Amino acid sequence: MPIIKPFKAIRATPEKASQVISRAYQDYSQEELESQLKFNPFSFLQILNPGYRYSHEITGEERFNLVRNRFLEFKEENYLMKEEEPAFYIYENQDPHHCYTGIIAATSVYDYQENKIKKHENTLSQREVLFKDYLRIVGFNAEPVLLTYADDDTVDAMISKIKK
Repeated sequence: MPIIKPFKAIRATPEKASQVISRAYQDYSQEELESQLKFNPFSFLQILNPGYRYSHEITGEERFNLVRNRFLEFKEENYLMKEEEPAFYIYENQDPHHCYTGIIAATSVYDYQENKIKKHENTLSQREVLFKDYLRIVGFNAEPVLLTYADDDTVDAMISKIKK
């Protein structure tokens, strides 16, 4: 069974959370994205889209360096903070028909390489190299990887207790 562990998250400070937190980048229409970038200087999208400030598209290592710099600026300005203690995080997503609840945690690449975590798709080697370069330069991944697990009454009870 794969191991999950608590980790020290970097998250929006309580004072800025409503302005910093954003949906996944691809969930925005072009119009919504433009609006967020134009009217909300605290949006996490400002970090992920640093070329907006310069009115042109920036790619490759130049873009990755600017993403890293914007991330550090957000930390320096106290829009983002690092937790002092490792923790698990409860994540809940609701739509009109369903409610999905899960745990955000750290897991081991080793468990993935040893097939303790089942792969649901093959990835393109070119994208893997690009992502490797991104992580090396930027130093963070803002979009967690989704893992599932078999129904477990103990886990469900723990999540319910924490949510209360």
